[in-house]
Amino acid sequence: MYFHTLVFNFMNIITAFKRNNIVHKLNLCLLILISLAATNASLLLWKDNYVLTKNDFKGKIEKNSKFQANTSTSIKIRISIDDTVKTTVMAYFDKQKSWIKPETPDKVLEHERLHFAITEIYAREIRSKINEIKVNNNEPKTQKIQITYAYQNLVKKMAEEQALYDLETQHSINEVKQLRWKNKINKRLFSLINSK
Repeated sequence: MYFHTLVFNFMNIITAFKRNNIVHKLNLCLLILISLAATNASLLLWKDNYVLTKNDFKGKIEKNSKFQANTSTSIKIRISIDDTVKTTVMAYFDKQKSWIKPETPDKVLEHERLHFAITEIYAREIRSKINEIKVNNNEPKTQKIQITYAYQNLVKKMAEEQALYDLETQHSINEVKQLRWKNKINKRLFSLINSK
């Protein structure tokens, strides 16, 4: 089972905040920073050599769920513009929104790990697309628009692929399809190694 959240750079919110009252802007910044600090404690950044364990799944278990686990991942993008466009793209696993039942077999845990890997694949594809946009266009404002569009498009494709992965593997029950997906995901991760 998989849920995805979109997270945009909080600076975009502040930029869109039209009030002239500096106190309101500072309060909004403080609120966002406090929220991010609390959220970041539960976020695990993708690392190539790190393997998720059952201990990483800290969310409240949905006892009545027909599923044995739930993985929540996201891709965060930060965009800033000075004379150039600067971006940071990161894939995260949310410990507080992810859960796994204690009796869950290892094959389900492996299935859930691959949801996180799919998220990292799309983070790498976004980084690759950003580099392509930067090479092909010098205007920072145009780059930002194109990057935002590419991000939204690829995140949508990622959500579709996550759903297809669950459907085809029957949430890890179909072991033949699960192995095919594992091989496919690992090959794609390797092929995008230059976009880490």
